[in-house]
Amino acid sequence: MRNRSRGFTLLEILIVLSLIAALFGFSYLSFSGYTDSARLNAASKLIVADLRLAQNNASSERQSYVVAFDGGSYTINSQKTVKLPQGITAAPYTFIFSPSGAPPPGGSGTLVLSGKKHSRKIIVSSEGRIRVE
Repeated sequence: MRNRSRGFTLLEILIVLSLIAALFGFSYLSFSGYTDSARLNAASKLIVADLRLAQNNASSERQSYVVAFDGGSYTINSQKTVKLPQGITAAPYTFIFSPSGAPPPGGSGTLVLSGKKHSRKIIVSSEGRIRVE
């Protein structure tokens, strides 16, 4: 009687390797969506914090503050420029906060942040309330 040597056939090895490759492919797609969402959340929080700071400064210094967005960055009162994280863009938009801290009449609006797969809206109401959707 012939004794078969122990081991795996070429077919078994190829099947296992293809399953491993498929799992890595699916996990990569899932991870890339997660990183896009995480970057978008971080950018949203940073922008909301800067908008609130501009709003508070306008109120405390009794002067208007302007926050202007242009693609991959934004400028606060023509003094400070902040670059958005890689892969995140903002539609061109300008928020103005009057000395009362609220936007001037008709100055409320929505800024759209876009990533590769997701987007967020930052909304400033006519009363000056800032929120993310």
